[in-house]
Amino acid sequence: MIFYLLAIYVLFQFFWWAFHIIQLEQTIRDLSLEGITDQLGAANVQKSYLKRVYMVVGEGAVFAILLLLGVWRIQRFFDREAALADKERNFMLAVTHELKTPIASVRLLLQTLSRTGISEDQAKKMKIEAINETHRLEHLVQNILLSTRLDELEMIDRSRLDLAEIIDQCVVKMRRIAGTGRSIESKVQGEVAFFGDAMMIESMLLNLIENAIKYSPDESPIHVEAAIREGRVQIRVLDRGVGVIPPEREKIFEKFYRIGSEETRESKGTGLGLFIVKQIVNMHNGEVHALGREGGGSIFEIHLPQSK
Repeated sequence: MIFYLLAIYVLFQFFWWAFHIIQLEQTIRDLSLEGITDQLGAANVQKSYLKRVYMVVGEGAVFAILLLLGVWRIQRFFDREAALADKERNFMLAVTHELKTPIASVRLLLQTLSRTGISEDQAKKMKIEAINETHRLEHLVQNILLSTRLDELEMIDRSRLDLAEIIDQCVVKMRRIAGTGRSIESKVQGEVAFFGDAMMIESMLLNLIENAIKYSPDESPIHVEAAIREGRVQIRVLDRGVGVIPPEREKIFEKFYRIGSEETRESKGTGLGLFIVKQIVNMHNGEVHALGREGGGSIFEIHLPQSK
């Protein structure tokens, strides 16, 4: 409000000064005309007056446009800073919750295991659950560290990768974390091999599958597909979740961006997963798109160049 009041005051004073300058020029013209009797002299005075008025109006218009442009740019800066602050606040709320939940779960499981009277089957289930919680915590920490690394990384290590093998590893890992009730299927058409960073491609796939798990019902299956299409590697992750409306399909790849407010959101996450996916795809000179799926759900489609 203070900024807008100052901007309005400056604009008002600017036009007020222009008005007084024109008024002063008119007074000078009137005084000059009082002692002139011939028409040629009067015409010259009038011409000089109009020239000065046009000069004041022209220069004033340029300065006014520059002033308004500056106000607009500053307002855009304010909006960006406010949006970034909101994203960072949401991220801090989310990451605090995401870190506390698995730690609290593991502590509770260990406390329960330390008691007597627990059957062997119960102890085995609790150990598996504790291991899954540590995997979840490890994945979260890896995402935070990787997002920081990606901001500074300029080059990546490339080696020949068998995409079918990496997809199988990611599917097995996410099945273990998600639990036995979640169906995650993979389908790789033919031999899909290309050059890339193995750790980053694995992180990309894990984040895409995790995103599908978070935003789709427990009973709905998730499909991971890969094939060579028109000389490029195509990877698709399909779910039957809530989907993403078209205006949000580009924003969801921004750092810390999550749809809605962190205080009322039910789904887990930190807003880093899809950002990491986008950065990794860009580093491999590829493209990623969020698409709608007929019948409901989302399709995350990635195209990567097939290096020879």
